[in-house]
Amino acid sequence: IDGNFSTSPDGLSFILNRDQAKDNKGIISLQANVREDDIISLQIELLRADRNVRISASSFFEHLASLGQRVHFISPPENSHKNSLWVEFLVQAAPLSYSRASKLSDELNNINKLAKALQDSLPESQTATALIKKYKNMADVLEPVIPLTFIHDALDSSVKTWFEETYDFLNGSLNIALTSPHSVSIAVSMAILADISMSYGSSIGKLILPAVNSKMLLDIINKAPGTVAVPAVCIKAGSNIYEMGAEAQTLLSMLSEKDAPAIFYGPFEQMQSVFAGGQGSINDPTLPVVRHVPDFPLEILARFSIEYQSQKHSGLAQSAKDQILESATDQLNGYPHTTQRKLLPSFIARQIKAELSGQKSLSPSAAFLSSINNLSETMGGLGNKQRAVRLPHVQERFIEVLTDPGLFDYFRSQILAQDKALHEFCDRLSMEALTRSAHQPIRLCSQGTPGTGKSQSAKMLAEKLNIPFMNIDAASIPDFYTASAQMLGSGRGIVGSHQSGRLEQAAKQSTGVILEISDLDHASTQVRQALADLFLQVLETGEAQSATGSMFSCANVIFIFTINLPDGLDETVRKGFGFENIPSDSEIRKSVDTHIKQMFSGAFLSRIGSPILFDILSGDTLAIIIERTVLESLQLSFQRAHMQVKEISLANGLGKSVLTRMNKNITSYGARIIIDEARALAAEAFLDFKNWKPGKKPASVQVSMDRSGRLTLK
Repeated sequence: IDGNFSTSPDGLSFILNRDQAKDNKGIISLQANVREDDIISLQIELLRADRNVRISASSFFEHLASLGQRVHFISPPENSHKNSLWVEFLVQAAPLSYSRASKLSDELNNINKLAKALQDSLPESQTATALIKKYKNMADVLEPVIPLTFIHDALDSSVKTWFEETYDFLNGSLNIALTSPHSVSIAVSMAILADISMSYGSSIGKLILPAVNSKMLLDIINKAPGTVAVPAVCIKAGSNIYEMGAEAQTLLSMLSEKDAPAIFYGPFEQMQSVFAGGQGSINDPTLPVVRHVPDFPLEILARFSIEYQSQKHSGLAQSAKDQILESATDQLNGYPHTTQRKLLPSFIARQIKAELSGQKSLSPSAAFLSSINNLSETMGGLGNKQRAVRLPHVQERFIEVLTDPGLFDYFRSQILAQDKALHEFCDRLSMEALTRSAHQPIRLCSQGTPGTGKSQSAKMLAEKLNIPFMNIDAASIPDFYTASAQMLGSGRGIVGSHQSGRLEQAAKQSTGVILEISDLDHASTQVRQALADLFLQVLETGEAQSATGSMFSCANVIFIFTINLPDGLDETVRKGFGFENIPSDSEIRKSVDTHIKQMFSGAFLSRIGSPILFDILSGDTLAIIIERTVLESLQLSFQRAHMQVKEISLANGLGKSVLTRMNKNITSYGARIIIDEARALAAEAFLDFKNWKPGKKPASVQVSMDRSGRLTLK
């Protein structure tokens, strides 16, 4: 064992100290002396660490199991490191035979290996003592942001430039709004900025109060030893909701004037709710400077999360960190980009706690991630991410789904006899996703008779994108004032005016949203013109102005307008006049465009594009829809009545038989009324069957029609 070796003058003891600066793992020091009973006591230092470091108990005892029977623990000798682990090994003081010398050597080698293993499991301390001491006097309101140099070093040049530019804004006394949909990305950015700050002899302290008003915040910033980082959600500015924005703007101006700029962080809409300025305010891009956090690779985010979480538990061994990093990247790689960022912090925290406790987790990692990912219910119901342009993760999802070659087959699996419309629907979506400006919402218009698949295609698209679906029924809005209040909120001073309108609620969905505007053609003239004018602005600029004056972006919205032509023109333009005068596709489209211009305007048509035409459904298609509806309705009825049935079969030609018995006026209104009629027939048949067969559980059921036109189950 290499080290500094010294022997006592009487030759009865020696001391060996190793140079820890060289990071040589193994036995740290060794002391030996000959006792009066001719026994040599070998006292060996295995481990040296800070007082507050914790090691997994299971790992510790697993390593100690390799100790021999003649080795036992002792208290640290005098003049040795207080926080150290020592063992004693007793050897008889007599000339050693070859075999005894070999056994002694093996025992010392085992102890040396044990020391290495224990040191490998020793957590690496990241306490940043100097920073903690610097913020000691303000520990009740601020905690230092610990810089992690390895993250800064791992960034590419463009991202490094972004952070240097951001820090330059701070040096220019400009307040920064650091925003991202993902808290872990914000935390990484703070650590990088703290690293840059430290290189300039400064630091960043994070506010840890749950709420703070402007006066309190000014006082904290004036006393802080460095730049203060403030969660936007903690700011409680303004005596009422209408004055909050103006007071926040004043706060930002005062901070800049005092040369004490702050970093505000959080999701964009949280900061917008605080700093938008309110109705009638003047927007200033320096109050604050908006900085959207770059997108970091998953590995960097995972490494940061491991370091950050391990600091809370006095560090973690490097070998354990490597295992957790490998597990995180392996388990999360199968999830979409945005989902990875959402799941990562919880996954890392769970893995570190399991490592430190020495116990297995309650459930496998994959099951844990799946459980979190499947959570959907919230207390608010709406997401809260908003940006002036389409969010990167929303755009990524739109491109992935809307350009998928299999999208047509997905729609076709449920929407019958509309291949031409669905092809155009998919082509329009891919064109919009690829070429539409990022600040403008995606839009298209579907036209056709009721029940032909217009609304169904919009709902299916929302399901495919895994985003919310919202519907605004224009025909149900009675007047202009109601239309304005529903879409944009109420004017200042009216009860409920602090609440967002439905358009703003849709626009703030963090994942994007499908917003169907249905029956705009059936709205009153006043409402139709008001909504058409609103959408002219929204579709062109990508923004709308709420009733309280604040602007919000609609870039994450996919608008789908579903309309009919009034007075039965849907069928007229498609059938023409007479048996021989069947209009061509171009003639039908030209006629539909003309009627839309008359109802709205040429400008509105240019915004939504030429409508996608859904054809009138034929008798064969309606028959298939009837059979599907009857089958699905009966399956649901048996399920809800807790009656088990193995199979439900339909008599040949059942759909056509039902269609023949229906009123021709009903069949001309499309699939929706046909579906309702089929559901009614299925429910009637089930009730008759249940009354005749109480308590029985048939293995299979066949559906047929009797002479009266009723469905029967046998």
